[in-house]
Amino acid sequence: MSKATRIILAAMLCVFLVGAANAVNLTYTETAVVSGTVGATNFSNALITITESADTSGVYVYGGPGYYTNPGLVTFSIAGIGSGTLTGAYGVFASPYPAAGFWDGLGDSILDTVNATLGTYDLMTPIGPITDSPFIRPDVNFTTSLGDLNIQDAGQATFSAVGVPEPCSLILLATGLVGFAIRKQRK
Repeated sequence: MSKATRIILAAMLCVFLVGAANAVNLTYTETAVVSGTVGATNFSNALITITESADTSGVYVYGGPGYYTNPGLVTFSIAGIGSGTLTGAYGVFASPYPAAGFWDGLGDSILDTVNATLGTYDLMTPIGPITDSPFIRPDVNFTTSLGDLNIQDAGQATFSAVGVPEPCSLILLATGLVGFAIRKQRK
């Protein structure tokens, strides 16, 4: 069996497997310029980026129609301070409020973007970036690997969900490029 035939068979297998899967890998991100504390360190007007990469098969409805969450490993970075991980039952959410962002699983928002477009978002597809008013809970501390995180003030917030190519998509792309190169070489 030639190398080209093996590549084509691998690509066909990936197409079959991808066709059978309904889940999509997304990276959800929320950013804003914020002031607050993490551990014993104060920060002021620093860019915070909160991120979760997750498979959409983990999305479920909570608390009623239109409320979605996808719990997982949530990381963050604060410019000039460092990076850490939120520890506990954290995840991304979207609600008919209308908002999307990150929460602690108990109903307390770490940082959200409030925008009408997000009122019907279900965390299943790429979206954004959407920038609008923030929603924070300055009365709540959130546990992290750097100590408690408390956001006291936030400027405009931006929420986005971006698709992450799975390995089969990359194999399909590579197969197409190899096929193109073989065809060009034959001419």
